[in-house]
Amino acid sequence: MAKGDLASEYGVWLKDIKWRVGSADTVEIDNNPDFDIAPILPGQKLPEMLCSGEIDALFYSRLPEVPTDRTGEFRRLFDDPKAVETDFVAQNGYWPIMHLIAVKSDTMETYPTLATDLMSVFANAERIAGTSLADPN
Repeated sequence: MAKGDLASEYGVWLKDIKWRVGSADTVEIDNNPDFDIAPILPGQKLPEMLCSGEIDALFYSRLPEVPTDRTGEFRRLFDDPKAVETDFVAQNGYWPIMHLIAVKSDTMETYPTLATDLMSVFANAERIAGTSLADPN
């Protein structure tokens, strides 16, 4: 959802970006033809493409591995990401969405308690993960 946040919070026009992906989506989808989304070639790696200048930026959940002699050439988009997230919550009243589950209507009809069961599972996972919230990834 970070890409959507760039659009809604910072005015980045997502259709103007050439999106390159390192792996296919888990579920195959037909991409909107207005967006330039394409896989990278076999053997290519996004951090190496960043170092070579083939791409200008990348979305990663952690800092990408780049050669140690080049680390000074790259930085996070935000100098203080934790402060940016805190400001987002203060302005919007909720934490930025990072994951999403979609369930087909017919599945919900077959399993009417699925939504509440999923919420219970996630509440339990949140409780268990509470000690690792210092790492937002």
